[in-house]
Amino acid sequence: MKLTCTQSNLNSNLSLVSRAVPSRPNHPVLANVLLAADVENQRLQLTGFDLGLGVRLVG
Repeated sequence: MKLTCTQSNLNSNLSLVSRAVPSRPNHPVLANVLLAADVENQRLQLTGFDLGLGVRLVG
């Protein structure tokens, strides 16, 4: 799968989602942002979570 988007869109959306990602997580998996692609609708979903707060952007 190939993903194409502008650098500015990806940067602004990642900065929003990364606010929910802790700087020193208790679990290593919480130090990441999940990128999920929806091929049928051609959308990208970004998710950040810290066990108390979650941010999901669909674009």
